[in-house]
Amino acid sequence: MKAKIKTVELNLSRTIDASPEEVFDAWMDHTGPVSPWSGVTKAIVNPPKVDGLFYSMYQFEGQEIAHYGRFVTLEKPRRIQYTWVSEATQGLESLVTLNLEPQGDKTVVQVKHTNVPDDEDGRRQDGDRQLQIAKAPVVEERLVRRHGPSGVAE
Repeated sequence: MKAKIKTVELNLSRTIDASPEEVFDAWMDHTGPVSPWSGVTKAIVNPPKVDGLFYSMYQFEGQEIAHYGRFVTLEKPRRIQYTWVSEATQGLESLVTLNLEPQGDKTVVQVKHTNVPDDEDGRRQDGDRQLQIAKAPVVEERLVRRHGPSGVAE
């Protein structure tokens, strides 16, 4: 009998100089530089909808690693939630939740990733989420380019 896998919850937060709508759209744009599917060798992300599926293939240390999931909650502009399954989750269905809270003309992005194995591969999942949050300046730069420093569409 296989032992139960110990899991952890990962939490990250960042304030982004953009509206919740802009952050939501940037995260969900699978062809853009800040989505979870950015930089993958292959991604199939049908138009996002609740219970819609996605698949992506990542390169890591010379290996291709498949990731699968489904969208659980899409409440524009406040919340995105999807499952995440890969070799690193040992077949467990982990859950990624983004809460987008307006703070003046900025957005506080809170990312919670639950049911992540508490091992080296699971911690790599933490690194993946940190990378997404670290890309926040790319979101800001892209939005400033599109809207200009005043925030008005050009």
